[in-house]
This record gives sequence, structure tokens and C-alpha cells, in this order.
Amino acid sequence: EQPGICRKQQAEDTNSLINLALLALDKENTSAAQEYLSRAIGNGPHRKVYALWIAHLQAKLALAQNQPNKALGHFDHVLELSETTKDPYQYWLALTGKASTLANQGKHEAAQTVWAEAQRFMEQESLHTPIHAGRADFLSERQHAVQSYIESLLNAGQEKLALQAIHRARRQLLQSLQWTRKVENLQGSDRTQWELALAKYQTSRAKLQELKQNLWEVAQEDIVKVNQEIKELNNEVHQNLDHSFAILGLKREAIASDQVVGLLAKDEIELTYFKLKNSWIGFAASNDAVSYKNLGRLPSDASNEKLAKVFLEPFMEEITSASRVSVKPWGILRQIDFHALPLGGVPLITHVPIRYSLGLSHPSVPPSPPATAIIVSDPTGNLAQAREEAKAVEAALQTQPGLTIERLANSEATLERVQKALTNNDIFHYAGHGEFSADRVTESSLLLANSTRLNIGDILSLNQVPDHVILSACESARTKKQLPMEALGLAQAFALAGSQTVIATTRPVRDELSRYLTAEIYNSYQTNRDFSQALREAQLKANEVFPDADWSTFRLITPQ
Repeated sequence: EQPGICRKQQAEDTNSLINLALLALDKENTSAAQEYLSRAIGNGPHRKVYALWIAHLQAKLALAQNQPNKALGHFDHVLELSETTKDPYQYWLALTGKASTLANQGKHEAAQTVWAEAQRFMEQESLHTPIHAGRADFLSERQHAVQSYIESLLNAGQEKLALQAIHRARRQLLQSLQWTRKVENLQGSDRTQWELALAKYQTSRAKLQELKQNLWEVAQEDIVKVNQEIKELNNEVHQNLDHSFAILGLKREAIASDQVVGLLAKDEIELTYFKLKNSWIGFAASNDAVSYKNLGRLPSDASNEKLAKVFLEPFMEEITSASRVSVKPWGILRQIDFHALPLGGVPLITHVPIRYSLGLSHPSVPPSPPATAIIVSDPTGNLAQAREEAKAVEAALQTQPGLTIERLANSEATLERVQKALTNNDIFHYAGHGEFSADRVTESSLLLANSTRLNIGDILSLNQVPDHVILSACESARTKKQLPMEALGLAQAFALAGSQTVIATTRPVRDELSRYLTAEIYNSYQTNRDFSQALREAQLKANEVFPDADWSTFRLITPQ
């Protein structure tokens, strides 16, 4: 618009005005947003993509101006437009926006229905569309959408529904990561089958959308016939989608009301932390009740003492009366060693065993007593301490009656042999090098013989994994901290694939400390047959023997 600059094309002007309106809204400058939006509207006629964004902006502006009913009308218009333009991103935005608006109005049953539809849609789209394009948009917008919906539920006093929504969003993201990693690891005929199944799904879905879009043109006498065709095509879409999942070894999960309480052990509590736009919140759930606290901002001086004051002390009563604590941290809180934070002057694990839960939907089935174990030690041939550690582990396990123990050491520990062993054993102990990949998370791996590696994709592609996994390797539980919601490390991949308990490290660890801790874990396990209790006892002893060592880098991760 400045003199001497050539006028842009009309579409580019509209695009710029829409972006300026979005920016103004983000800065809570509604008058400027309204001005930019009015200019964009006056710049028509518009392409469908701009019509979608204009309708979306109108909905957001109406909300900012406290006009929820007007906003709902605009969200419905976005849903209609996105159906005809086949735009999954805008369709998702409209559904989540509508759900939050209804929740803010106190219409929780209607809000839950729309939110469930949004989650069902996301589960479908995150397997297909975002793998190839738009994944970053979905991930960033999902964070904002969940925050908005949770805040609206809390404002209406619906703590249980809010906790339920957090659990589902977190679990859904983990499933999405699991699907993506499996697809990335497909090779040969499996890859070809996947691409063919995906093409069939997309073709049948496009046909279905076209039929629905043109339904208004159908003559009255043909309505019944066309509706039957839509029904049959809808079944075909779902069959093709299920086939796509089956190739990945997955089963689509039906959308159902998530159970917030009732799955925990007696006297166990679950601490869930979640970040709203401007503050952190926390929930303490037992089988009987859910309590909620607004925790404020993360302290700039993130010492253990200050972190404990923010995240543990508000739930002091619940924690000290529990027999076990399950922690579900969100986002950047994944980096905090909650089990080492001081409560009453001593580390949290002094009070109770701590596990870090992925919060997956299926209830934990107590595994049968281990019958077989595989010990993989020093595959790269340059870790003498790992070889000594393996001997100590084997000696401890030999005291367990009826347990068959297999060892793969040095050059024997090839990728092929380790993969086979993982599907045939109940306990897997790895003593060797772990390597975290910050650039390509899938490539985080356990180093094996002959310069081979077991990476996250390999783990998620296994048909079966051991019930118990102990990774005595550097950074084997480390995840990419920049991701706002959830991320995968090697340990999380084993839990996602079905392991019931995984003990791993989030940072580099000294050989001497690792050897001491693992020996103590197995000695304790022979007595109590509980790895969470065994890790707790081992860490408390390590804190006395190695007071300046980083014993808290070890943590226990479970799928539930």
C-alpha cells in the first residue's frame, strides 16, 4: 500500500489482511482485528480457502466480543464450508471452537458431543492427512484447542470432565506418534500394502464427500436410493480405514466416555499436570474423588525446592496418605524428576513409590510371573562396566526359581537376534550405549553389534515386547523437550508397544552408579516382585552411598 510499491494481486491482499486480523486477535486488539477483517470481506469475491478463514475469524471475533451465539453460527458455517472444500484443518478448528463455546455457556452435554466428534475426526486424520502434510498445524492447534476447552470446563466447575479431556488428548497424541513411527518404519511389501490401503481409503472417502455435497440436487424420488448408497459407501470408508490400521498392527479405538477414576490401585493417587494459556493447573485423582488446583506460573528459578512448592505441596495431604503415586506431566514438565523433589525435607520417593504414566486407555493387566529373561550387554565391545553389570544382574535373577535366562554379549547382540529375543522374553535388560537424536526423534536408539541400532520405529514395529524392560543406557528415557504436549523416547516407545514397566534414564549416567543401581533393583525385586518398589529402594540407597551422584535420572515409566 506504500507509494512506489506495485499493488499485489487481490488474493494476496486478502491473505495479508486475514493474517493481520489473526495477529491483532492474538494481541487481543479486537478493534484492529475487526478493521482488517472488514477490509478482507470487502476485497471479495473470495476463494473458498479465504472464505473459510474469514468465517473462522468472524467466530473468534464474536467470542472476543462476548457474543457466543453469534460465534456458534459462524462455527457452523465453517463446518459447512470445510465439508465442501475438504479442509480437515478448518473442520477441526470449527469443531473445537464450537465445543469450547458450548462449554462456556454451560451446555456440557452438547459440548461433550461436539468434542467427541472432534476427537474422532482427529484420530482419523492424524493417521492419514497429517503424515504427509499439515502435521505441524494440527499439533500446534491441538495444543491451543485443548487449552481452550479445558479452561471453559474449569470455569464451569467441571473438573472431572476437564481431567477426562486432558487424558484423552494426551493419549491420542501418543497414538498418533505411534502410528507415524510405524508408517515410517514400513518397508517392502508392507509399505506397498499400506500405500494401496491408504489410496483405497482416500478414494472411497472422496466419493462419499461428493455424494453428500450433491445431495441437495437429488430428486425426491431418488433420495432413499442415494441415502442407501451413502450408507454403503460410509461402511466401505470405515472398512478401508480399518484395513489401513490392520497393516500397522493397530486396532482403531472406539470413541467412548473416558473413565477418570476407578482404574487405580487401592490408596493410589494420580497427579496430572497441564498448562493453560497463562498458568499451570494440577489434578489429584483417586478411585473416589478428583481435586483440582490452579498452580500459577512455572518459577523462573526452577530449583527443586521451588518446583516442589508449586507442584507437590498443594497436594501434600493426598500424597502423604497414598500408597503409590502415578505422575502424568504435560509438556516441559516431562523434564522434572518429580520423584526427587523434596516433600517434608526428603525426596518424594521416601514417602511413596513413583511411576511416570503415559495414561493409555486400556487398564493394566497384571502380568504373570516372569518365566524368561534376556540380558544384552556391551554390544559395542567398549564398556567393561556393562559386562560386569550383566554378571550381577544374571546372578540376582538366578535366585528366582523357574526363570530361564538368555545372554547376548558383544558381537552376539545383533539387531536381528535382539529383535527376536524381545518377542520371546518377559524381562529385557540392556547394558550398553543409548543415543538420543534431537533432530530426528525416531532415530533415538540402543547401539548394538556390527554398527546396528534398535530405534524407536523398530520397537513400535515389534509384534510383542517384554513385560519388564530395564535400559541401563544414557538418555534412554529422554524426550524432545521442545514438543508442547507429549513426545517419545526409547522407554516411552516400549511402554507404548505394551511393556508394563520400563526403567530408564533421562540423562547421561556414570557407569559406577548404573551398575550399583541395577544390582540393587534386582536384589530388591527378588524380595518384593515389584519393580516400582525395587527402584525406589535402590534410589534411596544410592542417595546415601552416592549423595552427589545423579541417581534421580532413573525413572519408572508405565503405559497406564
